[in-house]
Amino acid sequence: MANPQKENGHTDIANEVLEQLYSIPLSGSEFRVILFIFRKTWGWKKKEDSISLSQIVTKTKLSRKQACEVVNKLVAKRLLFKNKKYINSYSFNKDYDQWVVTERTLGGYCRPKELPKGKQIVTETKPKVVTETKHTKEKKETYTKERTPSQIAEEFFRSDRQINLFAEKLSEKKKLHFDFCKNEILKFRNYWTELSRTGKKQRWEMEKTFEVDRRLQTWFSNVRHYNYNVINYQSEPIKYIGISEEQRLKNLEKLKEMRENLFFIKKE
Repeated sequence: MANPQKENGHTDIANEVLEQLYSIPLSGSEFRVILFIFRKTWGWKKKEDSISLSQIVTKTKLSRKQACEVVNKLVAKRLLFKNKKYINSYSFNKDYDQWVVTERTLGGYCRPKELPKGKQIVTETKPKVVTETKHTKEKKETYTKERTPSQIAEEFFRSDRQINLFAEKLSEKKKLHFDFCKNEILKFRNYWTELSRTGKKQRWEMEKTFEVDRRLQTWFSNVRHYNYNVINYQSEPIKYIGISEEQRLKNLEKLKEMRENLFFIKKE
């Protein structure tokens, strides 16, 4: 059975301060913090004390976010004074004429507390900034740039729409036919979506980093290195990636000369 005694320790609070406190609209969390400040300052015969946020959290049983919000509200209402140091120090403002609060009435209407003549408190009012959110192409581009490479890779391997988008980009950049680019990207996806031995992860998921753009560039550079032929339906029937058009014509002329020389050698 609890049996608190005044002789074991008490906090001297003026009745005038208590009357003003229970006459203003404060939340339960705000009262908890104020009582804790009373205990840490006036309870130890001090006007100000260094109090960390973790102390307020442990003693008032509030979350860290709630405690931070309540302290900021009480400082804004000028019930508490905050002195910023390595560890912030707090003190209670017993001059209730400086409090910026509203008074309750019987009808539920709240009116601002009237200040005595000669005293005026100026509070800064920040204008509200209204931002319009429009779904534009620029916003989509910035969103794709902010995504991580793993998110881009996951979307690439999960949706077929990404294959068409990458095929269009590569066909414009490499000046190749769209169907060829799409077929190569499908081969690329089939290669990297092979399941592991356990069957839980795909091959690209086992890599430490995976950037789709760079991997595709390496893939197409290997295609160019091995000199695969590409069917270009728009201009010519066959176009070689590894050599230019002029070099291809020169090679054809050399082959003709070699064949003619071989023909004459056989006759002799």
